[in-house]
Amino acid sequence: MYEVSIDRFVSDRLIQKINAFNEKGNLQSLKNGKAFNPIEISQEGLELIELISLDCKNKDGEWLSSTELKIDKLGYVIVNGEKTKDLWNGKIFSKEKPIRIKTRNISGDELIAEIK
Repeated sequence: MYEVSIDRFVSDRLIQKINAFNEKGNLQSLKNGKAFNPIEISQEGLELIELISLDCKNKDGEWLSSTELKIDKLGYVIVNGEKTKDLWNGKIFSKEKPIRIKTRNISGDELIAEIK
């Protein structure tokens, strides 16, 4: 069994979007007097990840998802389409050696990287 662990996730583009959202929300709350709860990001930023997929077959070209992990809004894990009661701990497992990893953040931006 292979384990890929993500310790930290940073996306400058996503942070800019969240900051703009928070700024707009704060301005609106000042106008209408209603409380606004800004989006807060932890130091690790793992709550910004929506999907992680491992490709254990192709180094280039078409993506073949060998293992796929989705994280719902509450942090629960859906592994290969099956819902679990497990909270995401930053790890994804695979029976085969992963070659590439795809990460999608909560705004839909995807990054594909080679695993060495």
